[in-house]
Amino acid sequence: MDAAGDLYGTTQAGGAYGVGTVFELVNSSGSYTEKVLHNFGSFFGDGVQPQTGLVMDASGNLYGTTAAGGVTGFGSVFVLNPTATAPEVALSPVSLDFGDRTVRTTSAPQTVTVTNTGNADLIFGAGAVTLSGANAADFALSADNCSGATIAPSATCSVSVTFTPSLMVAEAASLTFTDNAPNSPQSLPLSGTGVPASLPNPNIVPTSVNFGGQLVGSTSAHQTVTVTNIGACALTISSIAVIGDFAQTNNCGSILAENAFCTISVTFTPAAGGPRTGSILITDSGGDTTQQSVSLVGAGEDFSVAAASGSSASAAVTAGQTASYWLSVSPISGFKQAVSLSCAGAPLLSTCTLSPNSVTLDGTNSATVKVTVSTTASTVALPAPLAPPAPNAWPAFLLGMVGLLALAALNKVRPWVASTRPARLSLIGSLAGLLLVAALSSSCGGGLSFLPKLPGTPAGTYTLTVTGTSGNLTHSATVTLTVQ
Repeated sequence: MDAAGDLYGTTQAGGAYGVGTVFELVNSSGSYTEKVLHNFGSFFGDGVQPQTGLVMDASGNLYGTTAAGGVTGFGSVFVLNPTATAPEVALSPVSLDFGDRTVRTTSAPQTVTVTNTGNADLIFGAGAVTLSGANAADFALSADNCSGATIAPSATCSVSVTFTPSLMVAEAASLTFTDNAPNSPQSLPLSGTGVPASLPNPNIVPTSVNFGGQLVGSTSAHQTVTVTNIGACALTISSIAVIGDFAQTNNCGSILAENAFCTISVTFTPAAGGPRTGSILITDSGGDTTQQSVSLVGAGEDFSVAAASGSSASAAVTAGQTASYWLSVSPISGFKQAVSLSCAGAPLLSTCTLSPNSVTLDGTNSATVKVTVSTTASTVALPAPLAPPAPNAWPAFLLGMVGLLALAALNKVRPWVASTRPARLSLIGSLAGLLLVAALSSSCGGGLSFLPKLPGTPAGTYTLTVTGTSGNLTHSATVTLTVQ
């Protein structure tokens, strides 16, 4: 009994785990209310079945012993402080037994619930839940919401464990919780037994294959998946299929004997750039399921051509002006190859140039290309200067001059010529013919000539295509030009 008149005692049975408790009868004006201070058996190593009364020291600490339990199983000495502010851990259940399990197959998860039965926050650090022991590698945490958590009084968290035996023997390990409770760390035992399969049992290694980056349209080196029948009788294989940008060949046949193995050779041919996924599906007669799956992943290496960020893909100019565009050539999934560039679709009397006309990508960064379209303005040709007669045209030139002189003399003899109409017509016709011959002859080697009007780039709206090529890969972007 303490100074407040509260009574303390133990029970050898009962409580949350059926193996005893420490209790307090709280005095309230002669009426007592029971309060359980501790449920024995709440964690591995806790004592069970207290066998004596309690002793209280001047600080209010309670001391006692148990007949069994503890680390060795032969009992323990314990101390409790009923007035202390501290968290307390209770595990449920206090052990996990997975029973018999076919080797290399994974059990369903089993869950341990942690309850804070104290009166202060229970704090778990990161990675506070661990597995240890001789066969710890065959047990795994499939879920853990205790590590890194703070659990208020009366609140809970939980951890789930699976068992995948690798040996045909009994296996054991421990699940341990490290926290700020006075009895930290707390552990509970894990057990299970690996047994041989009574049915065909395919074991597939690996269960996932990563091909990394591969040029779009090209085929990777092969990677191998091995199927081993670890069961007790022959395995029937109905089909092996592949999904996605992958292909397979195999030597498995339709029957795989006990302890025999076969191989599946897989290649990757990406049809497009970016992440690519697929799987191998093996339909057989064994295991927990009749279809086994192998995950396949890879990345198609490619490039793209598009208008650069912040740049317009259209421009309007007057004939004679120049239009400029900026394009971005970007790698996809680590593409590291040279890309040559060309331009097509420029209107008449214009030129399209690229700077640079080839880029080599580094797998990460984009390259910028300038597209320049130069147009031509329309012009009017000036008349050509008067050229002297060519050397071989002098006789015709002199003949023409004689004709001109004859026309002048005609004015002087007009009365005579006018006297008869036939004579006049004959003379005029002869002179006209003489001048025509002279003109035609002299035009072959000189004289006046005129050039036509020179046209410019026709008005209209045009679509130009810039194409990037790297090996068998081709990608394009278009720009629009309006000539006014």
